[in-house]
Amino acid sequence: MEEELKVGKRAIDRGRVRVHSHVVERPVEEQVSLRDEQVTVERRPVNRPVSAADAMQDRVIEAQEFTERAGGAERGTGKRRG
Repeated sequence: MEEELKVGKRAIDRGRVRVHSHVVERPVEEQVSLRDEQVTVERRPVNRPVSAADAMQDRVIEAQEFTERAGGAERGTGKRRG
């Protein structure tokens, strides 16, 4: 005896949702202090003979500069308007 099974699928509408977004802009002014860093490298003459230990060393010296810029971030309040 042989059986045959046919399997299918169908789409079922489960409802809809409508989302409305309302944006309100308002200008603001704030005073902020900004910091700016600068790195200066000075070459100075050597005042002593270079030793063998100094001459055979590989060295890397890093200096990083930072600056600040004014900016803002928006965040939602979670309150519904309208």
